[in-house]
Amino acid sequence: MPKVIQYDTIVLLGRFQPFHLGHQTVIRKALSQASQVLILCGSAFQPRSLRNPWNFQEREEMIRGSFTRSDNQRLIVKPVIDVIYNNNLWRQNINKIVAETTMQKPGSIGFITSEKPSSYDYGKLFSAWKIIELQCKPNINATSIRKGLFAKPFKFAEIARLLPANVKDFLEKFSTHEDCLYLRKEQDYYTKYWASWECAPFPYTQVTADALVTHHDKILMVRRGIIPGRGQVSFPGGFIEPREHLADACIRELCEETNIRIPKEVLHNSIKDARVFSDPYRAARGRIITHSFHISLDPSMKQPRVDGGDDAKAAFWVPISDVDPSQVFEDHYFVMQNMFGIL
Repeated sequence: MPKVIQYDTIVLLGRFQPFHLGHQTVIRKALSQASQVLILCGSAFQPRSLRNPWNFQEREEMIRGSFTRSDNQRLIVKPVIDVIYNNNLWRQNINKIVAETTMQKPGSIGFITSEKPSSYDYGKLFSAWKIIELQCKPNINATSIRKGLFAKPFKFAEIARLLPANVKDFLEKFSTHEDCLYLRKEQDYYTKYWASWECAPFPYTQVTADALVTHHDKILMVRRGIIPGRGQVSFPGGFIEPREHLADACIRELCEETNIRIPKEVLHNSIKDARVFSDPYRAARGRIITHSFHISLDPSMKQPRVDGGDDAKAAFWVPISDVDPSQVFEDHYFVMQNMFGIL
């Protein structure tokens, strides 16, 4: 029986970390129902982490290598950056990619998410498209595959059966890469960290304070010197102490990590905004709610000298427009995006 094409385009959204047989099954079904399939790889332009170990180019390679040449002619793979604290902007970005892909032609568009049940109401977010229910194979999820690759004991042989052959080969090579070895160190750190909280009578929640210090068009960043996120850039900040006000914690961490040459009173008086960021997945260590303070320094003053201190390998000023999300720790880029209205 010939295939019945029901859609001009089917849009598939997922992180594909990594691409597995369940994803492959869904895409094959989508190809049987649409003239073309647009695959949107979420969480693009972020540094490697245990939740997002592979960049967009690597994930596109996994996806395309899992299909024939003729299938690939009908596959379009695009990266999508997260906008954690602005769902409307995230939706606009996706709509823009879809519009560019379909050349604004009127037609039937279907939408699939490959992720497990989410807090997003995709029917409302993308009301102009038909939501298609296509499930991955049962008992296959990317989280367990990542755990088998990074958590001790490593279980590559067990996860290999869940992967297309090309993805298995890719991950086998990646398993000896220095980035994989570092991620295994991070996983070991988190395993011990979580174990230290096992005696808590309830799921723990921690509080941090971060400093977004700006001078003219530049922002003060630090390069992390320790796990987690070693080598990545972030705002100065850290955990509050038991009898400490949030703003005081922010200033203390700022001074400890950057050795900024400005009196604490001046820093306090330069606070222009403060916001709370509480995305449940913002930190791999667990539930960490952060309070971010925007400290806007007087433009008439000379740019303060800074030096890395405490657990910061280095401190430096960088133009806000030059901050690269692929180098920024956890959700700090998205915090900056929200605080400064960056689109």
